[in-house]
Amino acid sequence: EPLHPAPRPGGEAGGEDLDIIGMLVDIYGSTDLFLSEYKALLASRLLALTSYEMDREVQTVELLKLRFGEGSLVQCEVMLKDLADSKRIDAHVHHTHSPQVEPWLDAKILSGAFWPSIPQDKMRLHRRVADQVEVYGTQYALLKKRSLQWKPSAGMVQLTLDFDDGRSVPYSVPPLLANLVLHFQDRASWPLRELAEAVDLPPDTVKAKMVYWVRQGVCSESSADARSQGDVVYTVLEKASGAAACSSDFAMEEDGPAAPQADGQEE
Repeated sequence: EPLHPAPRPGGEAGGEDLDIIGMLVDIYGSTDLFLSEYKALLASRLLALTSYEMDREVQTVELLKLRFGEGSLVQCEVMLKDLADSKRIDAHVHHTHSPQVEPWLDAKILSGAFWPSIPQDKMRLHRRVADQVEVYGTQYALLKKRSLQWKPSAGMVQLTLDFDDGRSVPYSVPPLLANLVLHFQDRASWPLRELAEAVDLPPDTVKAKMVYWVRQGVCSESSADARSQGDVVYTVLEKASGAAACSSDFAMEEDGPAAPQADGQEE
């Protein structure tokens, strides 16, 4: 939430305002710890945005600069600038017609040295997404003469699943969850180990993530059958007819200069 001071309870005229920022600094124990935590929080919020609109985040950074000085928020300013630059680059990429990037793929291009380390699971993207990521990287290299190191688990995906019973259900999920459910467009049933192999993740990780889709009523989890050789099997309930609409927002870091053909590396 924005860190504006709030009046004391009771609404007394002329009453002193609460120093919310000061209270937070006291909770964390020092200014450095507070700012470090805020930078991590800001990075998380920016990566979770499904657009490039960040007025609220800019307002908060400006407020903190007044309190702690210009130099203390340089890292945050770079992160905000990265998103502003990403909006401009993304518009250019999408207006290039040969080859053309699908409108559902947007990207946040990060200056890696100024962002907190992004923990992620490396995974193999569904072919539909992987092909578009490659095209995006090629267009970026033509524009900037640099390549990108994709962070396929960072970002947010908005998608709508259409079911045979007429339902259209919207979801906003991390890329890993979206990547898993996209595979059910190819076939209605997946043994755990085959699905894990398809996305190149450990079966335990896939099983833990598939709990979300099971709880959402999108897939069922059944015990082993002859085909699965003792494995858990996931099956679409009321067979999803696919993602009718999909908006994928991925993050990536700039790499060094490279030929266009060398782009689109996953990391």
